[in-house]
Amino acid sequence: MYEKRDRKPFTFEEMQDLENYAKSDLSCASIARYMKRGTSSIVHHYKLRGGRENYTAHNAKKMADEGKERTIEKRLKTTITKRGGGKTNKEEIQSIKMQLEIIFDLIKELREKINDYPIKL
Repeated sequence: MYEKRDRKPFTFEEMQDLENYAKSDLSCASIARYMKRGTSSIVHHYKLRGGRENYTAHNAKKMADEGKERTIEKRLKTTITKRGGGKTNKEEIQSIKMQLEIIFDLIKELREKINDYPIKL
């Protein structure tokens, strides 16, 4: 029996491994053992991202990033609503959205620069 694993998102490196494993004959259970993840995590990850046949690490990362953006926006709306006594402050929401767009654009630029200059170990 394996030890209990922490629930954590897949890293981009793990997504690249999953892409390579998807092209192999390995079962999801075997992949899970190699990656020290739960089998259901592997199956679920492939299933949400188009299946093993269509899986690419770049598309998986893009989908994960889009999901994070939606989660942040939902949390911001909830926080602002609670702070405003049930009333939303549209200007405050707009300002925060603009700040988020700037942050996400900066993160994307940094990722592109990192991809252009891969670190060799």
